Amino acid sequence: EDVMGLGKWPCGYAWPEGLHGMTAEDCAGSRPRARGRRRILFLVGAACVWAVLRVADSAFSLGARARPRQQLCSSNSRLAGAKLTALQRRTAAASGSLDADLEAAEVSMGGWPTLSIFFLSSSRKSLTPAALQRLAEQDYPQDMIREVIVENPDEAKANAPAELAAKIRGFSPVVAQSGGFQTPKELKNLTVEIQATSSQMVAFWSDEQVSIPQRLRMQVHEAIEDGVPNVLEPSWIYDTQLSTFKHCEEWPELSEFPEMTKLVRTDSFTLCGDRFELLKASANLEEEDLEHLSQASLGLMLNDMENFKIITDFSWAPVRTQEMLLPDAKYIVKPADSVLQKLADAAFGMGYKSGDSMESILDKIESERPSPKEATLALLSEELPLNGLPDQSALKRIKKFIDAGVFREGVPCLAGMTEALSTWWGLQAGRGSDLAARKFPIFWEVFVSVRKYAGDNADFMELDDMGALAEAFVQLAQNMLTSDTKVLDAVSAKCIGDLKHEKEALSALEDTIDYVGIVGLRPAMKSMGYAALDIPNSLLTANGLASLAWALAESGVEITTLQRKVAKGIVSNIDKVQPPDVGKIFQTMHERRWFKDDDSVKYITESLLARIQVLKEEDPGLKQILENAVNEAR
Repeated sequence: EDVMGLGKWPCGYAWPEGLHGMTAEDCAGSRPRARGRRRILFLVGAACVWAVLRVADSAFSLGARARPRQQLCSSNSRLAGAKLTALQRRTAAASGSLDADLEAAEVSMGGWPTLSIFFLSSSRKSLTPAALQRLAEQDYPQDMIREVIVENPDEAKANAPAELAAKIRGFSPVVAQSGGFQTPKELKNLTVEIQATSSQMVAFWSDEQVSIPQRLRMQVHEAIEDGVPNVLEPSWIYDTQLSTFKHCEEWPELSEFPEMTKLVRTDSFTLCGDRFELLKASANLEEEDLEHLSQASLGLMLNDMENFKIITDFSWAPVRTQEMLLPDAKYIVKPADSVLQKLADAAFGMGYKSGDSMESILDKIESERPSPKEATLALLSEELPLNGLPDQSALKRIKKFIDAGVFREGVPCLAGMTEALSTWWGLQAGRGSDLAARKFPIFWEVFVSVRKYAGDNADFMELDDMGALAEAFVQLAQNMLTSDTKVLDAVSAKCIGDLKHEKEALSALEDTIDYVGIVGLRPAMKSMGYAALDIPNSLLTANGLASLAWALAESGVEITTLQRKVAKGIVSNIDKVQPPDVGKIFQTMHERRWFKDDDSVKYITESLLARIQVLKEEDPGLKQILENAVNEAR
């Protein structure tokens, strides 16, 4: 089989003599492989690096990166030259001269070669329209892109821009021998896939990357100029949790493992090179290493190459979270160049603001020793300079800080904190922006602290405080579940994850009225209800009883002995009932039917009617309001 069929490149590059008509097996035999020794060395080295780096995902962290041995022992002059080249590249990109350089390269080469692109998903998700659009924005000549190979091609075509959709195709079918029969396998074989391409150059692309439009042209040009494939070094990463760029100031020290050092400073999803060179390298891999086209198989292929180039400090960044970074690599938050920042902002939302980080914000807040309410307001402020989602370490620190403040000030601080949560700008109509959704995890940590403390310490509450807090909880739950779509999505995700083991709470998701159950407040409401049973009758107040009864009725908490106690308490303190209390009692009794005893309903109704007459005489304005309401009802 002729796997080349290319002849002379349009840019003037001629294939080495004697390579035409070579098969994959011929390519594999073009140099000694010593598979057993190399494979053992690779696996032993990988195990050592695993222990050193403590990386949870070896396929991502190790198999994804490689670096040629020749570069590890480069002289100081070569290192200085590489830094100068990187500086020139950054300067060229910033000034716009990169385009001019690439145009000159096109003239000298006689045109751009044909290109096939493997578009892979690093997280094994379907390719989004936004990810496909980012590839379409590359300025490589469209007529020289032969094909874009993706998983689920029909879905990708529907989501892709028109100029890209026409080039999309799926992976080649892989056939395996099984018991004398040829059986199709749902696996992707790296050698088969490269062999099936029809272009002179092959590039790999990922959905979780941010790149300037010139990237493909630059990589193809350098692959031709240097005569070896190249990959990009992840000097920059874009952290979507923080919406910030981070730069690697120091790579892990792995001098004891020179064979594996080259695995930590490249991203194999950026591999680009001559089709023949990639085919030759893939043919040297063991069969089991080829069965999944992933970062692991690409990393193994890089490890087996005699030589390739690492392009450093180019204006691009893979998408990573803190948990995905090498533990011993020193990444620091740092502003990227304006072009890359704008691309990241367009792809993932609000970007990095110089000098801001969750750690520095928390350091500042903690140093001021605010009350829990003041800390809550500061953390949830719209002016909070953090434009991103805090990572788990930051959220744990927030929870610990809030828990300590609540424990220090006790029950009296709960009302203020609940008010701060309920009036948060992110819950208001029309304010549920991307920024509000990214700040919601902070809101949730504060909410969980308040919810838990209230449930655990209800026995220490006075009735008026208990009633006010219970009423505020209901209002807060309603505000959370009537927020704008983006914030509501964040609320729903937290509620489902928080309550997945509680059948009663999950059943509440089917009832659009059960706000309290959905956000997990029912246990706290029950605790307050049972705590109210122990309050002496002499300490019962009309306002506290009306608020608590209304809140428990809205929450679906029914305690028979408490219902009777509340009814007696309302009748005994009817002379203290004010107009707001009348409305709450009426809703509790007639709309929610919380009082089950007929005699209780009768006594409360008679007492309320008598009290309303007194209130009308005491307040002429109230009398007029009631008369207007009656006339409107008629």
